[in-house]
Amino acid sequence: MVVSIIRYVLYAFVICLWVQALLSWFPLSPGGIGSRVGRALGTVTNPVLRPVRRILPPMRAGGGALDLSPLLVSIVALVLIRVI
Repeated sequence: MVVSIIRYVLYAFVICLWVQALLSWFPLSPGGIGSRVGRALGTVTNPVLRPVRRILPPMRAGGGALDLSPLLVSIVALVLIRVI
């Protein structure tokens, strides 16, 4: 029972990570629904991503940056799901 709940929470967290990553690829209007969803997802995911970003900062190339922290955190969460 408890293991199932932990798995569902981890799956939901991974989905939040990927939705937030996808939203970051598109320009969003400041007052729009996408912006509000992005802020809400950031509230959930940033406490986990911040320490990872300190260890693995976004890679800068040209005018952009590639943030691999959501990928790394997703992999760790999916491994945890398989282990428990």
